[in-house]
Amino acid sequence: MKSFSDLVITACSSLSPGFSLALGEDSYRTSFTECDLGAGERLAVGRLCGEDESALVKWSQLERELERSDRSVQMSTFLCERAFEQAGWRIDQESERTLVCVGSSRGASELLEGSHSRFLLNQRTRIDTSPSTTLGQLSSFPLARLSFPSLGVGVAMTCSSSGLALMNAVSWITAGTADRALVCGVEACLTPFTLHMLQLLGIYSGLSPVSEPIPCRPFERDAPHGNTFVLGEGGACIAVERKEDAQRRGADILCSLEGIGVGFEKRRGKTAISEAGECLHCAMKQALNRTPPHMVDGVLLHGPGTVVGDRAERQALMDIFGCELPPCYSSKWLFGHTLGASGLLSLAFALWMFQKGKLLNFPYETELEETVRPIHTVLINSAGFGGGASSTLVRFEE
Repeated sequence: MKSFSDLVITACSSLSPGFSLALGEDSYRTSFTECDLGAGERLAVGRLCGEDESALVKWSQLERELERSDRSVQMSTFLCERAFEQAGWRIDQESERTLVCVGSSRGASELLEGSHSRFLLNQRTRIDTSPSTTLGQLSSFPLARLSFPSLGVGVAMTCSSSGLALMNAVSWITAGTADRALVCGVEACLTPFTLHMLQLLGIYSGLSPVSEPIPCRPFERDAPHGNTFVLGEGGACIAVERKEDAQRRGADILCSLEGIGVGFEKRRGKTAISEAGECLHCAMKQALNRTPPHMVDGVLLHGPGTVVGDRAERQALMDIFGCELPPCYSSKWLFGHTLGASGLLSLAFALWMFQKGKLLNFPYETELEETVRPIHTVLINSAGFGGGASSTLVRFEE
């Protein structure tokens, strides 16, 4: 079996509220707006930035079937195609078995909820409602556009979905079942029903982006605003292959995979995470199996912006690294929590910081280490409802 050090990432495409990786922007930016839930109630959300929204809409209009598909399916297909092109892979490479593995927490939410609402009104629905609203669409649609031997898998494990999708892909490649993989995480569920569900949990931010530009504030010292979870949309896709294959093609290697870990814990309360963050502790410990903790230059936190979730991750970090934590970063204060896509979007964020030589610290006071130092080896965390977590360790190439 190949080791993690034999696998590299040769492409990364993303769609996010705060940044367009495809356009090579020089800086991330906050991009929060409000969603009207009716009855005068409004919640902060993170919608795609204007450039990414325009690119996605224009591309989706190229085919009628794409235009009729769910927004999450449009995102996964768009991102997979961009990553495929960036990696320099060719469609005529028929000998290469390519895995398409897509992680998403909510799946085709917008189309499913819309279809259900119409059914309640007139007891009728479109003939393709069932196949077009399954999780499988997120991987099968990109597969349909690739005309060589391919395999498709969908992964749904709440907010750790994209991290587990990556572990799935690594397992397939190291086992010899696939030669390379497009690993994608997407989330497009800024719907009234989804927002109502999250609000009922009591975790949603009460801050308005109209008066507070940063309504999502993970790890804020003393949590003066209480829970500040904000839902965002977006996604990212990476191309994973063996290092020897990438070098043979003369491909640009963005980073190497140094370790992956997963963790689960017993269900507790509404979100099923313990005070000690047991699932995160387990995932980080596995990811660092071959790397001493002091070699980690930075941690991309899960940090959902909830009091309990942030506190649990901080405790898990201290159990792994001791009282002197490595520098910690987060993208959620920029564009919210993208659920199942958050792990890969954090990887894209870390890649941008490394390539640009810019470290975006929290714009408010936290209880975390924010020492500025070059990042080469980075740990990326994600965790979700149900007690599941994943951690990925990458090392960026000079």
